[in-house]
Amino acid sequence: HAPRAVPGAPAGMSCAARGAGQARIQRDRAVSVRNRGAGVALRNAIRYIVRTGCQWALLPGDFPPFTTVQHHFRRLCDVINEALAC
Repeated sequence: HAPRAVPGAPAGMSCAARGAGQARIQRDRAVSVRNRGAGVALRNAIRYIVRTGCQWALLPGDFPPFTTVQHHFRRLCDVINEALAC
């Protein structure tokens, strides 16, 4: 059968799509609660990159490894892009 439309959701968004997005948000929240200290360090590192224009590989040593920061930054961009795509 055809996907059911969700009231109040953008046109074309099915219940399954909305449910998948909600599950991802809940999973990401659970991870951030477990790693709250790491989350603060990652957030500060991302802010540092954005504000200074520093290259990833030149991220100062008091932040997590640049590959970790870059991975989380890309995940954040994916979540934002998914939200704006509707």
